[in-house]
Amino acid sequence: MRSGCGWPKPRLPQLALEPDRAAQRLDLARAWNRLPDDSQEALALHLFEGVASPRAAQVLGISAAAYRARLARARHRLAALLGSPDSDDPDPVEVSR
Repeated sequence: MRSGCGWPKPRLPQLALEPDRAAQRLDLARAWNRLPDDSQEALALHLFEGVASPRAAQVLGISAAAYRARLARARHRLAALLGSPDSDDPDPVEVSR
C-alpha cells in the first residue's frame, strides 16, 4: 500500500494491532522467569533449538528418559504459572527455583 508521497505505507507490527497478544507475551515472559533453571533448559532445547530428546539428554548429561520427564514437568510448571485450565496445580505460586 502506498501513501500520498509515493512511499510504501509502513506496516504496523502485529503486536500493535493485537494488545491481547502483547499481554500474553508479557505473561509468558514472567512465567518463564519463574521457572527453575532446569525447566528453562529443557524447554529451550525443545522449543527454541528443536533438539531431539536423545541429543538434549546428552547435552544435559542425563538419560533420555530423565530428559523426557524433565520436559514434561517443565511443561506442567509453565502451564500452571500461566493459569492453564489443563494444569491440575491449584496454586502455581508454589513453583520454586
